[in-house]
Amino acid sequence: MVKVFSIGRDSSCEISIGDQSVSRKHAQIFISNSGKLFLIDCNSSYGTFIIEKGQKRQISQSEISVSDELCFGSFSIMGQDLFNKIRNSMNYFQTGMHTARKFSRRLIGS
Repeated sequence: MVKVFSIGRDSSCEISIGDQSVSRKHAQIFISNSGKLFLIDCNSSYGTFIIEKGQKRQISQSEISVSDELCFGSFSIMGQDLFNKIRNSMNYFQTGMHTARKFSRRLIGS
């Protein structure tokens, strides 16, 4: 099952970035079953970039790694830091679902 995470200024995004150069729905990260990461720009206003050897390269979609430096508009972040945010987002979601299940079981007396 492929996991998809949205990146943007909107609070509904799994990875919310409060920078005016970041679009509300700026980009998406896809994590394949094999663990590969793919970054896709969602027609953002200021673009999505990968910095390689000091050069900023605009992408519409690209495979990325945790060692890449990424830019969303003028906001930059290391791939490892972005991956940590994704992992924290997943942990929060899983913990929230576990709590909801536990609470609902208590309500129905299971």
